[in-house]
Amino acid sequence: MAKEYPGYAYPMIGLHPEEVKADWKEQLAELRKILEEHRMTGNACQAGSPQFSDLIAIGEVGLDYYWSREFENEQLEAFEEQVKWSVETQLPLMIHCRKAQNEMVHLLRKYEKELPGGVFHCFTGNQKEAEELLSFDKFVLGVGGVSTFKSSHLREDLPAVVPLDRIVL
Repeated sequence: MAKEYPGYAYPMIGLHPEEVKADWKEQLAELRKILEEHRMTGNACQAGSPQFSDLIAIGEVGLDYYWSREFENEQLEAFEEQVKWSVETQLPLMIHCRKAQNEMVHLLRKYEKELPGGVFHCFTGNQKEAEELLSFDKFVLGVGGVSTFKSSHLREDLPAVVPLDRIVL
């Protein structure tokens, strides 16, 4: 898609939590190879530019316990490995989290000082959860289409606790 829409769509790399199955280690190994293929040589990088030629983030990665907890431990391990990639490459994280915020926050706290930042995408939580996520200073909340639903509390709840410069659509 990024090649079809240059300047509008940009590639990320990561193993989505819903795709973490018994073979997750093999899948991550393949993604790691691709990540390394995108690494630019030190001579090709200008000061302040990303280390990776066209990848803009590590994502969409995270934890999703909504449908099943069958691969809960595997999701945690896969997520932590990809968080380490973010620290190593200084590419931001695009985080998917559903019914696992406590576990996600606990893991991210271990790397908080080293992380380059990122997006907690499709946020649908409450004020307390928003405040907890915003305690990660280099991260923003992604708010999706669900915020437009008449039944959504987001329009009323988020403006009270989330500055506009910490929200992305």
